Amino acid sequence: MGGIDWGDAPTWVAGGFAALAAYYTRGMLRSQQQQIAEQRQYIAQQAMNLALEREALQSAANERKQEQARQVRMEVQALLSSDAEREAPGSRPPSNLLVAHVINESNESVHDVSLSFGREDPAWARHGARKRVPGATRVRGGDGPTWWVATGGNLQSPVSELRAGGACVVFNSGVIGHERVATDRPVVFFTDSAGVRWSLDEYGALKEVTA
Repeated sequence: MGGIDWGDAPTWVAGGFAALAAYYTRGMLRSQQQQIAEQRQYIAQQAMNLALEREALQSAANERKQEQARQVRMEVQALLSSDAEREAPGSRPPSNLLVAHVINESNESVHDVSLSFGREDPAWARHGARKRVPGATRVRGGDGPTWWVATGGNLQSPVSELRAGGACVVFNSGVIGHERVATDRPVVFFTDSAGVRWSLDEYGALKEVTA
């Protein structure tokens, strides 16, 4: 059995220190990697939170932007000739009409109000008043047995101002063919008090006009 070679003691000591240093270094690397992973996770979470905050702020801004425009509504009335009237011998041409009632229920006026029936301009536009109209066929909109009916003289289109508090403008398509009742649906355009231009259809679809 050989004895210890004390001449190699410095080598043993150095090797031991090297092993300890390597072990410590590995521990430090693992700790740093864990810290980096935690930092990345934190940054990703913060980025997600910021994105959600931006989305919420944008949604709130859009709600504020649309607040007045959403208080403008349109009711559509169809006055149709009957099948018997159209098919009777010697009958007159069909007297179908589309009438759109644009009502501003916001607290401020809207401006430059124009409307198209399909690609066609209205025959005329007038102020509207709420009255009972027996026998009128209501196709879309409306909230009871009365309708907005035209009053006064013709207005120049676009109508420069539609006042606040429930003022109405009535747009009349003029006489159209029976097939156009389904295709020439009205779309109204107007500018709100902030200068934003909007389009609105009879189903309540509101869009900002950017062009």
